[in-house]
Amino acid sequence: MRKILVLVCLCVQPGIAQQARLDSLLTALRNHPHEDTIKINLLTELAYIHYPYSNPDSGLVLADVAISLAQQLSYPAKLAYAYRCKGINYWSLSEYDKALEMYLKALDTYETVGDEDGKGDTFNNIGVVYLGLSDYANALEYYLKAMHIYEKTGSKRLANVFSNIGLVYKNMGDSHKALEFLLRALPLYEETSNTRGIVNAFGNIGNVYDDLDSTRRALEYHHRALLLNQSLNSKKGVANNFNSIGIIYNGAGNYPKAIEYLEKSLKLYEELADKNALAVTLYEIGKIYRMAPEGFLAERGIPASMRYAKAIAFQQRSIQLSGEIGSVHRESFAWEELSVAYEAQGEFSKSLSAYKKAVELRDSVASEKNRSQIEVKAAQYEFEKREALLRAEHNKKEELAFEKLKQQRIQNNSIMGGVAILLVAGVSSFLFYKKRTEADQRRQEAEFRMQVTETEMKALRSQMNPHFIFNSLNSISDYISKHDIKMADYYLTKFAKLMRLILEHSEKKEVPLSDDLKALELYMQLEAMRLNNKFVYEVHVDESIDKETTLIPPLLLQPFVENSIWHGIAHKDGSGKIKIKIERQNGSINCIVEDNGIGRNRQSFVQEGEKKQSYGIKITKARIDILNQIKQADATVELSDLPEGMRVEVKLPLITTD
Repeated sequence: MRKILVLVCLCVQPGIAQQARLDSLLTALRNHPHEDTIKINLLTELAYIHYPYSNPDSGLVLADVAISLAQQLSYPAKLAYAYRCKGINYWSLSEYDKALEMYLKALDTYETVGDEDGKGDTFNNIGVVYLGLSDYANALEYYLKAMHIYEKTGSKRLANVFSNIGLVYKNMGDSHKALEFLLRALPLYEETSNTRGIVNAFGNIGNVYDDLDSTRRALEYHHRALLLNQSLNSKKGVANNFNSIGIIYNGAGNYPKAIEYLEKSLKLYEELADKNALAVTLYEIGKIYRMAPEGFLAERGIPASMRYAKAIAFQQRSIQLSGEIGSVHRESFAWEELSVAYEAQGEFSKSLSAYKKAVELRDSVASEKNRSQIEVKAAQYEFEKREALLRAEHNKKEELAFEKLKQQRIQNNSIMGGVAILLVAGVSSFLFYKKRTEADQRRQEAEFRMQVTETEMKALRSQMNPHFIFNSLNSISDYISKHDIKMADYYLTKFAKLMRLILEHSEKKEVPLSDDLKALELYMQLEAMRLNNKFVYEVHVDESIDKETTLIPPLLLQPFVENSIWHGIAHKDGSGKIKIKIERQNGSINCIVEDNGIGRNRQSFVQEGEKKQSYGIKITKARIDILNQIKQADATVELSDLPEGMRVEVKLPLITTD
């Protein structure tokens, strides 16, 4: 990862030039002698808007005055905001432990007054602190908490959370996912004319484009951010842009331009006493002295013999600052660069020692356990969101069905009343019978719709089998405990892909056969690894079937495969085999799952009316029953015994996108 410095969003005030706003607030404070809530507002705004970017020490003093006055006036809502202002100034000084202390106080106070948006803002602030500490799992957890709240309240600050989640993915090396969230944030900032947010988005998007080796796009976004920061008179923002532009030029080998911008940012960061950013800039300048041609060094009055000593001095200072703020992520990069400089200087013992230190720090940052926590938390959030949407849709359909039935009953009663006056008792009886029949039919239709929705919800739950997730995470943990990081990474990658496919498919009634088989194969690969390759599998699809255009219900075969593995092969002596065949037969498609497990005589499997039925298979049968009613089809499930093992044949109507 070339770039280490990123801009984070702290829900700052939008769009007013900093100096003009500062002068206005100072004038208002001088002209307001009363100890009231208006004075608290002025104090907190002064601390919150100006000092995190120019003089955070003064910001702390102002925040303390605001806290004291809010406590004196017993105004908890203003007190919580003052705590946040103090936390932001501590964050600006890279005093992360003190910042967290203030944010937790603010969170407790917001809980007391029931301020949901205030809680969301504080969750976002806490996430920013953890991001600065390279604790990506906790950062994402707090950003997701903020997202939950903002989506419920409709807060415009949702853009900040999108942006910060993008930064988590950027630091984890997933540039495409990072760009996705950052580009979701930018239009939200533009809708509200949030200039500060737009600036941060420009800078972060530029950083991601640089990670994607798109130098032109990266410089374009950073120069746009620089112009806006200069118009806002934001010293911190300008320093960040200088730094990022210098890093891009450094990566492109344009050392004169790189040193020009990096030295500008170094001067500003020293004025701001920003240890975090200083560590990054020192690291980059040290790289330049190690890598630049001798002609460049000569122009700056540096003898070639001093090249490596100069580079080492910059890296040592970067390591010192990174250690002071507790940023192991940045410290690991500086140790690695220091190792390269020592090697070039011929000090191999020091080089090896520095490299070991870099590896040790990097392992602590990018541990596979940390990586798995992020994937699972993201998957859990997406699953809960989709299930909530499905439940809401179910409730809406139920209410509509009830209202429609109620209106129809009123209409029918009115008609029956008029007809009763005109017609004889026999006709009235007939119409009454007809009305009751129609009502029963409508009730049955409403019940069927409810059945469809409930079955979809159960199917979604069964696809996200908690036992499978739990066992998979245990497998990852086991690989890590055995120091088999390569296998842990391999397993985790496949697990994450499967979870993503399941979540994507959960919104669809039908998916291409190719996609469904891909998810099924991922599932079997994971289970095979967990069982120490106790079984093998093969998948055969008729050449007459186009896997890309043929549609089937998602993960329909997975419960049968799961049953073959855990009730058939797992208890078998020796290795097992699973065969999956997809065949075309007239207007149908036959999906066959065969295994050579222990068979039904020795397992607790599906036998209607006799033995306990598998929950996943029961749901699958219910899905097929609904499919038959909706499509007017003749889909079936047939179970049969083999000389060794079981055979399941699922017959489905042939549906294509053509």
